Formats: sequence, C-alpha cells, structure tokens
Amino acid sequence: MLSHYCRASSTKLYLEPVVQSKLKLYKLYCEKCNEQQEKPTSRWLFDQIFNKKNLSLFSPKKDQCDLCCSHDVGNISEAKYREDILKKDRARQEKTQDKLRATNKEVHVFTHDLQSVQLCPKLEASAIYYKTKLCVHNFTIYNLENKDVHCYWFYECTAGLVASVYTTCIIDCLKKTLSKKLLPIIIYSDGCTVQNRNAVLSNALLELAMDYNIQVEQKILEKGHTQMEVDSCHSAIECQIKHRDIYLPSLRSTHQFQRKLVLCSPTIFYDGLPYK
Repeated sequence: MLSHYCRASSTKLYLEPVVQSKLKLYKLYCEKCNEQQEKPTSRWLFDQIFNKKNLSLFSPKKDQCDLCCSHDVGNISEAKYREDILKKDRARQEKTQDKLRATNKEVHVFTHDLQSVQLCPKLEASAIYYKTKLCVHNFTIYNLENKDVHCYWFYECTAGLVASVYTTCIIDCLKKTLSKKLLPIIIYSDGCTVQNRNAVLSNALLELAMDYNIQVEQKILEKGHTQMEVDSCHSAIECQIKHRDIYLPSLRSTHQFQRKLVLCSPTIFYDGLPYK
C-alpha cells in the first residue's frame, strides 16, 4: 500500500498497519511456510529480500514542524524558532476568533482533512494478511458552528486521491450548508497541494462565491502546526473500528461513529467546473 503520509514521488511501498515489526512479519512468513509444508528461509536472507524489494513497515507520523525539530537538536537559531512560534500562535488565534464568529452565527467556518488510509477487509485472523485488500479513504469536513461532521467515504475503485475528488466533496458540503443559511464561508486546512492548494479548488470556490454572491476565504495553517477539530473525528472513528471485523467498505454502520454524520453523493468537478 502507498503511505498517506509520504510524497507522491516516493517509490517505497508500505505493508499494512497489522504488522508493527519485522519480527512479527517473519513469524507470519514462517507460519505460511509451515501451512504449505515448505522450509522457511533464514531471518538474515528474509531481511535482505525485504530491503531489496524496497518495502517498509507502515509507521504513521504525526504532523511535526521541521523548524521545531531542528531547534530541539540545535540546528536552528533561537530567532528563527521564535518567528515560527509567532506564526503558529497568530494562525491559531485567528482560527479561534473565526470559531467565535461562527458560534455567533456570523459566518460558516469549516476545517477539513483526509483520514489516514484504511484497508478492507479488516480481520484479526493472521491469514487475512495475505489476501488482496481495498484502500478505503475518508475525506472529512467539520462545521465549527454546530459540530456537524460530513464524511465522504470512497475506495480506490470509485475515485482517486486527486484534486477533483476533494473539490467535489468540499463544494457539495458548502452548497448543502448554504441552502440552509446564506453566510460568508471560511475554510481552514493544511497546506497539502493536492487537497487544498490547487487551481481546481480555487476555481470551484470562485464559482461558488459568484453563484451565491458571498465571500469565501480559504486559510492555510502554518506548516507543522495543523492540528484541527476535524482530527477528533478521525480519532473517534479509528477507536470504534479498532477491534471490529470489517468485511466490505460499506457505509451503513458509520452512523454510530459520530452523532451527526452526513454521507453524500456530490457532483464531480473537473478543472473547477461541474461535470455534466
């Protein structure tokens, strides 16, 4: 599987999160050999082949700031570090102010992000490790005004991780919100190019602002300090499915993960314009 946390140009492939160490992977390999009545190779040769195939274990990384990490080891001056902290504090203060405006019914404020990739089927049995699986994705949009959560689930056979897919979800959610109450819109996100910083989304937001005659602001949080309210939704979902068996990428059981969850089939956008 491709890592959700790595650049698209990376050629390394990652093993699914079931395996947390090479020792566990080697034990699974030995069990498979015993089932097929074959003699397993040595651990040394196993590691050599593993590295030769350009594989790696799946290790999710939390968003960390490069400047802050460099400062901790003494590679960044105190002045640059303070400047980075100032930018972080200003961004969070502005988001806090916008959240207060949303509470006062002055604007619509949203945060959105893509959840780390999920695999389906997901079972506790070790034999399922060798079965072919689907990569399932969840693009989540969180409304700071009323805490409504819109989860757009799709798997690799229905859509790809491209700008048009994310734009489709965002515009669909904004239109549903504007149909209930017409207010200016503010969107908070990280600086991911494919999701947030591209011409497809910019053109779609411009068209939305012109159609509804409202102001739409897109605000990007400081790199490495992109913690948002939408992250709590992903944490709640992962806690609910942690010890569950999942056979199909069905959406029927997702309503129990969040109190308010909206599952949508939006109009697909290409190059910022709706596909007729």
